[in-house]
Amino acid sequence: MAFGLARVLRKYGLTWLVISQWAAIIALTLPLRAAGYLGLSARYLADDYCTAGTLIDLGFWGSQRYWYLHWSGRYAFTFFVNLLELAGPGITRALPGIFLALWLLALTLFFRSLPAGANSMSWRAAILTAISPLVGIVLGMPDRYQSLIWFTGLLTYTAPLVILTALAAWSAQRWEGWREQGFSWRSGLVVGTIALVSGGFSETLAIMQIAGFALIALVGAALLDDGRRKMLLSWSFAGLVGSLLAMLIIWLAPGNATRQGLMPEPASLPSVAWRSLWDAYIYARGAFEAHWLPSMMVLLVSLQAALAMDRMPSERLRPWCREDLLLLGSI
Repeated sequence: MAFGLARVLRKYGLTWLVISQWAAIIALTLPLRAAGYLGLSARYLADDYCTAGTLIDLGFWGSQRYWYLHWSGRYAFTFFVNLLELAGPGITRALPGIFLALWLLALTLFFRSLPAGANSMSWRAAILTAISPLVGIVLGMPDRYQSLIWFTGLLTYTAPLVILTALAAWSAQRWEGWREQGFSWRSGLVVGTIALVSGGFSETLAIMQIAGFALIALVGAALLDDGRRKMLLSWSFAGLVGSLLAMLIIWLAPGNATRQGLMPEPASLPSVAWRSLWDAYIYARGAFEAHWLPSMMVLLVSLQAALAMDRMPSERLRPWCREDLLLLGSI
């Protein structure tokens, strides 16, 4: 009977390696599926009623104008929140699962586009590798409801990160083509436009993008050869222009004065810098202390699965050994 089962599995290409990988994918995505399930209980809350009410009273474009002039320059957030509100309040229940699925897809495409030895990473190995950072992000969220379940919070904090991940995946897929043919102005327009959109969700994202693209340019200029350096600098410049333009649009919004009038006086720049570093440390420590075991397990199992399939030289491990290692890691 066992031999008959083995023949059936081989007929459909289901080796122990494949079975154990799919089992690991199903098991490791449990936190993501649980978060998507919790999202089914989402409903309008707090700011959601404000943006929806303004949409009803002023219409789509009137609402864009109102928020920019009277509250905030977050033009991308206002556009997308009103666009989704046109579908009705029921859309809030589906969005957490949809965004998590899109984020996992973007991460998978990114890792799939990276070279692994002589070939690209397989789909199963790419999915397993993508699960690790995404589960770590979900587990490490200091307020999962506000970042993932709440409609306004999801669009403000999570949506631009999904967009930036998609940009990374798109860029990784075209990296080799850019190396051979050069970085075209069309590619630069795409990168700059995506940076302009993602930066428009909040001033915090715009500042983060400015720093990120500048850092990538500095590191690339220091470490890469001439061909790669020129391509990466062009890519970073396009993203930096889009991010700076997003910051400028947000900064010029007349509504900022109204919003700032309700807030305390801004702190000095050194105080803000020190507080940012301290808060980053508190966040990282708290996230690790609260979720260190599942985070480490997901990281080790995902990376082990990907390495066992795509990066382990075949001459160093016999095929049955590779399968047993993967199966042991998945369990």
